[in-house]
Amino acid sequence: MQKFIKLGYVASILGILLIVYGYYVSVSKYIRIAQTTKSFSFILYLVIITLFFYIFIILQSMIHEAGHLLFGLVCGYELISVRIGNLRIINDGNTKVISGGKFEQNGQCIMKTKDEGNRAHCLLYNLGGCILNLAVSSFLLVLVHKKVITAHLVPLYIFIIAGYYVFLVNAIPCIRNSTISDTLNCCLLLSNKDLLETMNIQLDIYCQLLNGRRPGEIDFKKFDLSVLNIYSFSPAITYYYCCLDKNDISKAKAVLNALRKSDAVFGKSQKNRLYYEDLYLKLIANDALDTYDIKKIEQLKKSHTIEDIRVLHAYYYFYEKNFDLAKLYEHSIQKVNPQFMAGLFEFHRDLILNPLRFKMTDYQHCH
Repeated sequence: MQKFIKLGYVASILGILLIVYGYYVSVSKYIRIAQTTKSFSFILYLVIITLFFYIFIILQSMIHEAGHLLFGLVCGYELISVRIGNLRIINDGNTKVISGGKFEQNGQCIMKTKDEGNRAHCLLYNLGGCILNLAVSSFLLVLVHKKVITAHLVPLYIFIIAGYYVFLVNAIPCIRNSTISDTLNCCLLLSNKDLLETMNIQLDIYCQLLNGRRPGEIDFKKFDLSVLNIYSFSPAITYYYCCLDKNDISKAKAVLNALRKSDAVFGKSQKNRLYYEDLYLKLIANDALDTYDIKKIEQLKKSHTIEDIRVLHAYYYFYEKNFDLAKLYEHSIQKVNPQFMAGLFEFHRDLILNPLRFKMTDYQHCH
């Protein structure tokens, strides 16, 4: 499957390059750049095409998320949040738009339904983005073919290609950067109806965090830690945070061990999160670190998420005994004003500002 996915990406990139070259050949007679060679003309043309393609990818991502939103609303779903780039619209009772954070080309549309057992609606919601990308690009292609549109064809062709590209990326069943593609979601939900229940639990917990609850205030009665699947990571790691929030280190360790035993179903970034949380528990217990742990710490220094800052703070406070540097992390986090999930942010901030809140005797119970 992985080889098929890689071949699909390679084929799409080669196709785009061939079409770009074809565009250049077809319109080169219209390009007039004084005192330049044809090679420079082609390179400049390629740069312009690439810039257009990048911009249109963002526009097509907006269309993709609009597809999820449209089909979700038709199927009776309620909007929780939608993100494009670093802009996020949140519906936590009062709809608000926030910005900030790392800019990402891809988007995200999260919706929830009261009819949790309806797999047909869930499939339509998941496929909505791909359907709209395919429909818009195909409709424009027909208009060009029928010569209804005759002007600005090059940018339009690039926009159409970008649409098919976004469609292809989301239509290939795979996991990219720990994100499950739309079609893989559908394949999994068709193959195992229990996965839909886990997905709904995941969305319910996300909603509670979005409404400002701390992990320790969330109800996990529906979540079964003994049955973990590809959708279990988010609720399980939040349950781990819940245990920390309640100062129950032994149970937090048990949750982490259960996740690590099932980490084959998780992505790379999720496995890294498990490793760093295990490292955090070692640090607050003053356990010895090995060379591999130190190398992982170096990687953490490049991160700016509050979870990773918490681990780094514990490293400098408990292991390096560099209290001045640990204090800098404390000051930097106090200046941050969380724009959403305030309770989750407050939980991490409390662990950073109160590193000695855990009794070491509590930790010993988990060995």
